[in-house]
Amino acid sequence: MKKKISILFMSIAMICTMFSNTGNAAELNFSVTTNIPDNQVDKQKTYFDLQMQPGATQTVSILLKNATDKDVVIQPSINSAKTNTNGVVEYGKSSIKKDSSLKYDMADLVKTQAEVTILKKGEYTLNLDIKMPEEKIEGVLTGGICLQEKDSSKKKDSNTGATISNKFAYVVAIVMREDLNQKIKPDLLLNSVTATQSNYRNVLASNIQNYTPTYINSVAVSANAYKKGDKSKKTIYSSSDKGMQMAPNSNFDYLTKLNGQKLIAGKYTMHILVTSSKGRWEFDKDFEITKAMAGELNNKDVDIKDKNRLYMIIGIAVLVLAILISGIVIIVKKKRKNDSEYN
Repeated sequence: MKKKISILFMSIAMICTMFSNTGNAAELNFSVTTNIPDNQVDKQKTYFDLQMQPGATQTVSILLKNATDKDVVIQPSINSAKTNTNGVVEYGKSSIKKDSSLKYDMADLVKTQAEVTILKKGEYTLNLDIKMPEEKIEGVLTGGICLQEKDSSKKKDSNTGATISNKFAYVVAIVMREDLNQKIKPDLLLNSVTATQSNYRNVLASNIQNYTPTYINSVAVSANAYKKGDKSKKTIYSSSDKGMQMAPNSNFDYLTKLNGQKLIAGKYTMHILVTSSKGRWEFDKDFEITKAMAGELNNKDVDIKDKNRLYMIIGIAVLVLAILISGIVIIVKKKRKNDSEYN
């Protein structure tokens, strides 16, 4: 019996997060419209961007519409905003851990139903009950509501025999603030650098933390690792990326991808330069790659395995070719010798 593998594809429809108030993606069986309240900071935005006072309570709502001939069951969840390894802010469900600087979890401030059924050809108004912290806050509180269908369409992959489960969700961002004129100066930390893997490929993960309650936009990162104590600072591993964003009170692992380059045991220094629309930061952090770590990760790296396999194939091909050439040379020499003996 073939072993069934459950493969989960989470398709996050971010359209509503910053751009549109109605979810019309073909994969979704329902649409979403945010009902914008009077205390919306910018009424042109279709996500919630609310100005509220300390301790204030408010109920906002989202209109859910089901245009299909079947009932649709939705499971809402409230989440704090986080930053993923691609430097993209996520407002929906995520396996990313909360940052240590996050004082208020959005799930503690916003409450809603655990499950909603939208009847066929029907609609449902989902309420979100908001309670601001009693004390005055600085900057912004950010998160979102993820609206995910409970039931998913399943199909079997004819090639692998795996059961594929497609789950689709709609995400609406929630931003709350008190003082619109308050200016928060952002600041970053480089917490750690470690050798690890992403998608079975070696990377150096530099954990960058935004411990301030403000977004940092247009983020560019340059990373250069060199042998510790090397005065010439000759680069061994490097990478650079731009166009990223960091959520308030969040951290992410900036990944220096090695692209098939082997990890070499030793002590290193990582130099990180971060620039953004709000500032510039430079960090140096020492880290070590042990022999055991390098060996284990190199053995698991699929790019290195592919290279090794290619080198092995080339080596075998060269060996076979050398044997063939040697054989031909021996045969030719033997034939010439025989011909000379008969003449």
